[in-house]
Amino acid sequence: MTNYSAPFIPDYTTLVDPLRSLTKKDAQWVWTEGHQECFEQLKESLKENALLNYYDPSLPTEVVCDASPVGVSAILAQYKSGETVPRVRAYNSRTLTPVERRYGQIERESLSIQFGCLKNQLYLLGHEFTVVTDHQPLVCLYNNPRRPGPFRVERMRLKLQGFSFNVVYRPGKFNPSDYTSRQPLPMAHSTKTDLAASRELEAHVHWVVEGDVPLPLTLNDIQRETMKDRARRKVYDHLQQGTVFRKGDKDLQPYQSIVGELSLAHGVIIRGRRIVLPTSLHKKVINTAHDGHQGLVKTKQLLRSRVWFPGSKKKVESYINTCIPCQATVHTASQEPVKSSILPNGPWECLSMDFYGPMPSGEYVLVVIDEYFCFPEVDIITSTSAQATLPKLDRILSSFGIPISIKTDNGPPFKSFNDYCRLMGIKHQFITPRHPRANGLVGNFNRMVKKVTRTAVIEHKSWKQELYTFLRSYRATPHSTTGESPANLLFQQRQYRVRLPELPPPAVDDKLVRDRDSSQKANAKKYADQKTVC
Repeated sequence: MTNYSAPFIPDYTTLVDPLRSLTKKDAQWVWTEGHQECFEQLKESLKENALLNYYDPSLPTEVVCDASPVGVSAILAQYKSGETVPRVRAYNSRTLTPVERRYGQIERESLSIQFGCLKNQLYLLGHEFTVVTDHQPLVCLYNNPRRPGPFRVERMRLKLQGFSFNVVYRPGKFNPSDYTSRQPLPMAHSTKTDLAASRELEAHVHWVVEGDVPLPLTLNDIQRETMKDRARRKVYDHLQQGTVFRKGDKDLQPYQSIVGELSLAHGVIIRGRRIVLPTSLHKKVINTAHDGHQGLVKTKQLLRSRVWFPGSKKKVESYINTCIPCQATVHTASQEPVKSSILPNGPWECLSMDFYGPMPSGEYVLVVIDEYFCFPEVDIITSTSAQATLPKLDRILSSFGIPISIKTDNGPPFKSFNDYCRLMGIKHQFITPRHPRANGLVGNFNRMVKKVTRTAVIEHKSWKQELYTFLRSYRATPHSTTGESPANLLFQQRQYRVRLPELPPPAVDDKLVRDRDSSQKANAKKYADQKTVC
């Protein structure tokens, strides 16, 4: 403490030499009248005008805080222009109350910051200043208001919202408040404001703890079971003594990441504003939270609002999954297992057809896809009526030939499609009503059409031109199921089918394509069934 103000104490080196000799290695401790006189002179020098000055609002200001098991202290200091060592403006200290002595170390250090700011509020309000502490976890707690911390620390932060300060860390051996925190002024010197703030804080903590105790339990139950639980007892002792959690201890491992949020109150451990429950009470509390058979999410939300314990998520899920009434009555949005389509015997035999639109211009896109090689063909139509659709379909079939079957949904445009199919010798297949997944090939392609046309509108380009550009690239890209591009596979040697009778075309060895198609569809079915089947 005297080293902190050494530049302003005349003949400091000579004055402290008798005391410094006692700190040398192997020096025998003998306290004489000369040492006592030197000690008294040092105390007087800390109160002389050369060191203590009047407060100047224009100078950089810092409040150096510290806490010990018996007291808290703060030093108000300022830096004059051209000086690297601050001059002290005021010393403050007080003895801790019996309740405050049971605080954890982080709470006592935070209490010293509150004490230093409130004690010197006439000087500090309306000005920016720096708070110096030797407890590093407080730096992130105070400089980041959104970071959760122990409940008492959060309450103290709220108390200091009217101040504008930044907290910095300085090691304890450079903290001059260490001495005054260990030799504080007696309780009689504490002001009514200090004692009232302490009582107000503890009253609020007591109200929160009592309110968070689950109904089937009492505070005495939690206190008793906490002392019986080995892991919770270790946490309790570490928090009470202010010691560091050992990383190799498995009992303390679940608390390593949240140690900055833990505190003690009324004989129980608290994380923020929630009570940390011992293992023996977990099942009882989960059962209470599940009263009324709320769902999984609601039960976890209710628990998290009051209590906390490691692994609460898995324990709640396990409990609800074994709740017979819940399993018997819960609604599960399950679907039938996926039934993969069978690859046709050859190209352009089985087609899937659908519409996409309307487009920004009011037009529609007619989409026709070959199910064998996933070769798409599109055309732009003015409406979805049969009168507008059939000429476009005729144009497509005249280019590639007449298929054996066409698959469509049950929409109105396809209701009057049967006469045309009978004329052309095409089998018209309707998919299951209200089950668009049955025509998934064309549905998936329509999603890509949607993306292409929307991006074209955003980029102020012609959506028709961008659609044909996409179509050209899609046809040349290897497909995920076959491993070959649709264009290469479609335009292999094949017979052009017309309305006249014909013999089946010679068999083509497409075993690799079929094996890959079956493998890819099996993987897709497995993934889909895992997500949708109960």
